[in-house]
Amino acid sequence: MLTEAKEERSTSEGQDRKRQSVRDHVKAKARGDLIITHKAAILDPAARERFEHLLAACEKDADEIACEGGEEASTEASGTEYSSVAYEVGYIRAYMEALPMLMATALARCDALEIAA
Repeated sequence: MLTEAKEERSTSEGQDRKRQSVRDHVKAKARGDLIITHKAAILDPAARERFEHLLAACEKDADEIACEGGEEASTEASGTEYSSVAYEVGYIRAYMEALPMLMATALARCDALEIAA
């Protein structure tokens, strides 16, 4: 009985680590894609710092949006054995869609503020 509980906990912890690893990979890929798209690697240090600051704020917002996307997907799949998988797929899909849009909006706002100033 105790051995089964240990095995179950170990399996659950392993799955959690895999999920987190996939999320980390997706976030790194999305971040890298934005850096390439906006040619942030060739910006001067001050502009690169502003870009990184905007990106960090957008990543935080994208994570919140992705959590909501995961919850929606999980709710749709509730009652099935796939609800946790649906959550992860929903999270990843929402994150990959939200981050580029949030960053484009943030950059457009910055450009508009610079023009207005």
